[in-house]
Amino acid sequence: MLKRYEVRPAANGGEWATIVLDTERGFFAAVSDRGNYAYAWSDFGDADFRSFLIGLEDSPDYLHGKLMSGRTAKVFDGDATRAVVEEHLRSLPAGQSENELAVLADCDLSNEFGFAEWVALSMLDDVHDLAVRAPEPDCLAFCTGIFTRFVAMLREELRAEAEQIAAAAKEADWGVWATPANGRGGSWVTYLDQRWTGTLPEAEARARQARAVTPIRGDGSWTYEPRRILTDAEKHELAAGVEIR
Repeated sequence: MLKRYEVRPAANGGEWATIVLDTERGFFAAVSDRGNYAYAWSDFGDADFRSFLIGLEDSPDYLHGKLMSGRTAKVFDGDATRAVVEEHLRSLPAGQSENELAVLADCDLSNEFGFAEWVALSMLDDVHDLAVRAPEPDCLAFCTGIFTRFVAMLREELRAEAEQIAAAAKEADWGVWATPANGRGGSWVTYLDQRWTGTLPEAEARARQARAVTPIRGDGSWTYEPRRILTDAEKHELAAGVEIR
């Protein structure tokens, strides 16, 4: 299912993004003031793709690497490089240190061209290894800023859907929505002898079926059998996380 989200800037300005998901294919694409990014996860497990993305909030480095696929993920960091170079030069013998620091003073290490010029002027060997590279800053800002706000939108969306499903189940009186212990996605547990796992939209559609029958999964296809209402004891076990079979 294609879904579109607008991460809007705050009233006083700020970062923004338009994000599109294909929840069935695991596709993510974003156009933002921090750059444009896209990636498709071929395997995101059994969870709803939105739940999978929520789980990436605590892994910005992983997300950064995926969104920068095919690009230079790490770029030259001028400030960090200059700090490392100065520390190295001050560790040299006094006379050599003074000479090298004087050479460095005339060089601009804010970019790779300036760093290369300093390497050529320095009398030291292997100083090119002192260059510091860091994650591309715009994409990193996207992963730690815009993406976090996007995840909050997903959490709210899933919460609202879960409430809607619970209301539909109560009205239809044939199923309940249960969240597994690992917190990934959710499971629609029917009032039958079998347990069916699916996405929220699928569960909602099934919740709206006629009250006389309840759908269960057969051999690759849907079959219908009369529902079996859970006993109070079974409902208590289900609420405690015990799978009813």
